[in-house]
Order: sequence, then C-alpha cells, then structure tokens
Amino acid sequence: FNMLFEDIENTHCGDESCRCASDAEDGWDGMQNMTYRRINCHDNPNGDFTICCGHSFVYENCSMRWWMWQRVHSPLVRNCTVKGGEWDCLTRTRNGYTRFENNVYDCRAIRLGTQAGVAASKKVTPDWEIVLDGGTFRGADTNAPMRVSAELTGRFRNCTFENCQLVGPEKRFTDCTLGAGCTRAAK
Repeated sequence: FNMLFEDIENTHCGDESCRCASDAEDGWDGMQNMTYRRINCHDNPNGDFTICCGHSFVYENCSMRWWMWQRVHSPLVRNCTVKGGEWDCLTRTRNGYTRFENNVYDCRAIRLGTQAGVAASKKVTPDWEIVLDGGTFRGADTNAPMRVSAELTGRFRNCTFENCQLVGPEKRFTDCTLGAGCTRAAK
C-alpha cells in the first residue's frame, strides 16, 4: 500500500475502542509506505499515534505523542514536535533502519531503545542501536526535568538538552549539548 495523509488535525479522538487518534495495531502488519505530513494532534485522551506494526511509516512535520512497539519496521520521524513517546526495538532484522531526525521533544519523559530486562528475556544483543540524531529536548514542566532514558539499544547523537534528566551511560550521549537545568542520573 502507498498512502498519504496530509494537513489533518486530530483532536478529541480515541476515547472508545481505538484508544488513540491513529492506531496501527494487529492487522496492520502488511501496511507499508504510509506517510503522515503536517498532522497536528492534541487533546486526545489516550494518545495520538500507536504504531505496533507496519513497514516504512514516515512522519514529517507532525505534532504528536507516539508509542512504537517491537513489530514496527524502518520508521522515519523527521522535523516533528514530539510531546511524549517511546520506541522499543529488538533487532535489526525485526525493526530495520529506524531514523529520528531533527525533531523537537517537548514532554515529560522519553525512552529510547530496549530495556535490559526485555532484551534478556528475548535474547537481544546490544549490537543494534537506535540512534536519535539532531534532536532538541526541552523539558515541558519547569518544576520537574524531562526524563530522557537511553536504554540498552538507545543512543543520542548531536542533540541539545534543556531542563532534562539524562538516564543511562554517558557513552549513550555522543556530541550532545547540555543546557540549563540538565542533570545526569543513575538508572
């Protein structure tokens, strides 16, 4: 399939069975080449995008909260404002080439990569990393820093952080700039 969604505002969606404004879950395994451009999501009670499967989904110039799970293959998130999210990856074979480019993250927390406990239970080796490149992270809540976690397979490169608590080994944050209000935390 090749589908394009452009210039859409999703608001007050997903409060019934779908649970999100856009919900690509079971049954979407064969979906591929889906492009979302200039999608503005807000005031959705349970989430904006849930992506559990599918191939080559592209998100460009969107404003959203997203959750991507282990069956998503080769997503691209570029020039978006991410208001919350999580991406859990297992292996290169399973997840392909994931790209996050030049996004702004205004949220309370974001986790990138597979957690060590999940990786061990699924026999995942840490040789496949998800790299988030060129992002700007601004903690949305001035009373509490944004929690940015680099899990077993997550790496941040060329990113700028403001009002953030960075969690994970220092080697997972390469060529990054730490601005006002940033701290490092143990797990």
